[in-house]
Amino acid sequence: MIALILGGAPSVWTEFATAKAMLGAGRYVVVAANLAGRDAPDRIDAWASLHSDLIAGWAADRKGNADFRAFTPTRHSDALAAEIVPERWEGSSGLYAVQVALYEVGASAAILCGVPMDSSAGHFEDPGLWAST
Repeated sequence: MIALILGGAPSVWTEFATAKAMLGAGRYVVVAANLAGRDAPDRIDAWASLHSDLIAGWAADRKGNADFRAFTPTRHSDALAAEIVPERWEGSSGLYAVQVALYEVGASAAILCGVPMDSSAGHFEDPGLWAST
């Protein structure tokens, strides 16, 4: 099973549509990171964030399915019933979503959609250089 990882770059929805078209009817799961979980137009299977203090608020604003598994590396009093899974590798919430997909959800591979490798890619909600917050 392949995981489609949804990140926060402006290209996320185009890359998501392209990945779904490539896979066709193939079996895949969707793992969203941060605000992509709130805004994902389709069903998500898991939601991962390094921001355990923000994920509950984002989840409350989600218009789609609510039967996803949530993951954060630390417990927060406002966090939804998230599974606590420490980071294996330091990096972004997108990289954490890859970890969740491979080790917690059981995916054998991942396709990253809107998970930039450089700060100039920007964010779909906040224009400009990528920032850690």
